[in-house]
Amino acid sequence: MAILSLYLAFIVQYLTVAFRTYQVSEIHIPLSLRELVRSVCNGANVEYRLWKVTDSNVMIMAAFYMPPLNPVIVFDGKVLMENVETAKVFLAHELGHIKRRSQLKLFLFSVMLITLTFYISYISEIASLAVFLVLIIALLMLYRYEEFKADEYAASIVGYEKVLSVYSNLASKQGQMKVKLYSNPALIVVSILKKLGIYPSITDRIKNSDLSSTGLFVLV
Repeated sequence: MAILSLYLAFIVQYLTVAFRTYQVSEIHIPLSLRELVRSVCNGANVEYRLWKVTDSNVMIMAAFYMPPLNPVIVFDGKVLMENVETAKVFLAHELGHIKRRSQLKLFLFSVMLITLTFYISYISEIASLAVFLVLIIALLMLYRYEEFKADEYAASIVGYEKVLSVYSNLASKQGQMKVKLYSNPALIVVSILKKLGIYPSITDRIKNSDLSSTGLFVLV
């Protein structure tokens, strides 16, 4: 029952995104972006969506993929209209999550967490609680790790120089941004995860050893 509830939670994530976005035909997506998607998704039936409401101070792009559902990519409409190259860099990061099956990994790890904790509880409730806490921390670290790996994947397919150029520009404007968290639930989640030290900040990404050697840093 717990595992079923967990899977339903992922489905609810899809439904929430569906409620706050609208589906668009691929003809409305620039060709260069469609080709990038096809090269990663290997011809999968990808669903393209746009946010209904956007915040002029922040760009939100997202990708969701939980088999057997088809991949869903949500674009920020204003960026598609203003700068396709910027959209390509952020799209590459999201495709990194699809390529690496990030959400599936987190789901399977969560299933293991629930199952292991359940069985250990028959032996010792104290031991079960200890294992649960350790695995929760490991799950959060896995989430953080997948963010870093998606950064690296983005750099590998669009080029380190392009990623650096786009994100350097965005980082320089960060202090001037006045983000309205209530404009999108995703912003609230990211804000909480950042405060908890789970979602990588710009500084965290710079310190990531695999990226520091290339001079790459990422703002998402």
